[in-house]
Amino acid sequence: MESTYLSIIILSIGFIIMLGYLIIRIRMEGFKPVIVDLIVKAENMFEHGENREKMEWVVNTLIKIIPAPYNMFITTEGLISFIQSVFDVIKPALDNKPKEKTETQDTENN
Repeated sequence: MESTYLSIIILSIGFIIMLGYLIIRIRMEGFKPVIVDLIVKAENMFEHGENREKMEWVVNTLIKIIPAPYNMFITTEGLISFIQSVFDVIKPALDNKPKEKTETQDTENN
């Protein structure tokens, strides 16, 4: 009898974890446009070659955007991996696009 309850509890926990994982995957797919926007902003904010700073800024900004209940299921490493996969897809477009002028660049040129 006790082993039946334990089995039910273990299966329930496993189901909840799988359900949480699926919800996060669905939500992450919805975050792709947000990630693309953050990557483009980071590319414009930082100098060429400051890749670590760009990634840290995108990760930290995205962590602030993600609702708190989902943070339990998301690791920083997983988030970095997902951001990197999105970056790999959009990198050719970024390489061909000139950097946007920011307000600070405009005031420095005057």
